[in-house]
Amino acid sequence: METKIKNKERTIGVRVPAVLYDYLNNLARRQYKSVSEVIRQTVVEKIEDEFTIKEWAMIEQALAESYKEKGTSWRKA
Repeated sequence: METKIKNKERTIGVRVPAVLYDYLNNLARRQYKSVSEVIRQTVVEKIEDEFTIKEWAMIEQALAESYKEKGTSWRKA
């Protein structure tokens, strides 16, 4: 699966209710994947569905400007 998000990977530890974990574990077993792979794939697909490449570019530009204190502070937005 190719992703539009081009960045270094990071690890996130997430606590979920046992019922949700059991559901994800069963889903992962049926797909011959790990639970973390199912979660990662779902999250990445959701994010990619939400934003187009143009929108990602706008977000990255706004972040860069805010780091240079040229943009609107997210606290004020």
